[in-house]
Amino acid sequence: MPFTPGQTHTEFGIQIDGCDKDVPTALAMVKDMGLTWIKQQARWGDMQSAPDRMDWSCLDRVIHAANVTGLKVLISVTTAPAYLRRITHDTIGPPDDFAEFGIFIARLITRYPKQIHAIEMWNEPNLAIEWHDTIDGPKYAQLLAIGYGVAKYLDPSIMVISAGIAPTGFNSLWANVDDLSFLRGMLDHSAASVMDCIGAHANGPDGVGDIQIVSDRYYSLFDQSKPVCLTEFGYALPVAGRAPRGFNWVMGHTVGRQVSTLVGGIKWARQSGYVRLVILWNLNFDGTATDVNAPYALMRSGWMSPAVAAIKTASNTVR
Repeated sequence: MPFTPGQTHTEFGIQIDGCDKDVPTALAMVKDMGLTWIKQQARWGDMQSAPDRMDWSCLDRVIHAANVTGLKVLISVTTAPAYLRRITHDTIGPPDDFAEFGIFIARLITRYPKQIHAIEMWNEPNLAIEWHDTIDGPKYAQLLAIGYGVAKYLDPSIMVISAGIAPTGFNSLWANVDDLSFLRGMLDHSAASVMDCIGAHANGPDGVGDIQIVSDRYYSLFDQSKPVCLTEFGYALPVAGRAPRGFNWVMGHTVGRQVSTLVGGIKWARQSGYVRLVILWNLNFDGTATDVNAPYALMRSGWMSPAVAAIKTASNTVR
C-alpha cells in the first residue's frame, strides 16, 4: 500500500467483544461515536479443536453485521489449536508448523471475501503470556511472512499489520522482551518487506505506553519507511476501586485524565502524517477487577465513561 511520509490519512476505530456481548448494540455505539473501524480478535486456538472442526459462529456474527453497518473490519489473529502445539499442548503460542498458520489465514479470507479490511498477524509476541515459546523477533518474522504472503495472494487489498507489540521498555527473564529489541530482531530478518503497517500498542504504564512516544520510536526504527497502526490505544481505570495483578499503576488514574488522553491522542495521530490507523482499547470488555481487559472498557455494567461522549463530540476531527 502506497505510503508518503507526512501525508497519511488516519482512520479510527475501537475493539469490541463480539463473541460474548451483544453485537448490534456495540456496533450502534461505534457508529454513534463517529468511528469507522471495529477490531475483533480471532482466537484461532479456541475456534479449532480438530483439523475438521472449526467454530466460525462469533466471526460470522461480527463480520457480517459490521459490513452491513458500514464499518471496516480489522481481525487480529492469535493463539493456535492445542493439537498443533505438541510440546506444550496448550493454545498460547504459535503452531509448531508455521504453514498451519498460513492455512488458517487462507480459510479466514476465503470465508469472508472482501469483508475483512485488515489483518493483524498475532498479538504481543514479545510477551510470554501471548507467545509461550522462546520469545524471538526473527522467529515471529517468519510467521508474519507466511501470513502476509497468503493474505496478499488471496486479496491484495487487505492491509497486513504486524503484531501489536507490548510497550515493555525492558527485558524480563521468561516474561517479556524489550519492544525495540524485538522489533530490531524482526527488521534484521526483512520483516519490513512483509507488512503494510507497523503494529503498535499504546496502553502500558505512564511514560512507556504513551501514543506519541511509542509511535515516534517505531516510526524512527523503521527509518520512516512504514506507517504506524495503533491496534490498541487505551487508558485504564480501576475496576470497583481495584486493579488486576501487575496493574497497580492504574490506581492513580482518573476519569478526567482518560478523556483528555484518548481525545488528545486521537487529535495528535490525525496530525502526525504517519499514523494510518488507531484502534481504541476497548469498548465493552466488562469484567471483574482481576480481568486485565476490564480496566480499559469504556462501557461497564451501569457505567459509561465520559470519554465516549467526548469522542462523539470530536467526531468531525476523528473522521
